[in-house]
Amino acid sequence: NGSVIKCDKIISTIPIKDLLGYLDKVPKKVITASNNLKSNSLIQISLAFECKEKIPYTAIYFPNKEYLFHRISFPHNFSKNCVPKNQVLINFEITVNKGDGIYEKKDKFFIEHCLEKIIKSTIISKKNKLVYKNVERTEYAYVVRDFKYKVNLKKCLNFLEKRGIYSLGRNAEFT
Repeated sequence: NGSVIKCDKIISTIPIKDLLGYLDKVPKKVITASNNLKSNSLIQISLAFECKEKIPYTAIYFPNKEYLFHRISFPHNFSKNCVPKNQVLINFEITVNKGDGIYEKKDKFFIEHCLEKIIKSTIISKKNKLVYKNVERTEYAYVVRDFKYKVNLKKCLNFLEKRGIYSLGRNAEFT
């Protein structure tokens, strides 16, 4: 809205690269360091089915290239309040990188893929009616700690701290 707030210190929880984009006079070496911080993105697909029998697992891993998802989880096994009675919710996780061609695919693609593969795996049956579907994308989900990660992160954090800005939380470690 154009208003200005004066303060001595700021605590930020947004990704460092995004934060630096809001600031003036950021040195090129800090921008370069920020651009060299890497992360993986995540696509989460949630599918709920009518199902009287609860699936007994908390999570199953799929280390197979045939499946885009690498892990599925079953929230009903953590609390009976996570899913309505006579339903089961399955959360699918796909680790990707924004710009890789997979991240940008339409929601329908992921729903169809997960539905096809979960039925093929026999974890759920075609007779179980799909009652809910949702797709969420998280651009900065997992930090990639490569060999220059600590050096690049330190350059960014030092610059911010000199300006009274403290980057905290999970996103403080990301691009």
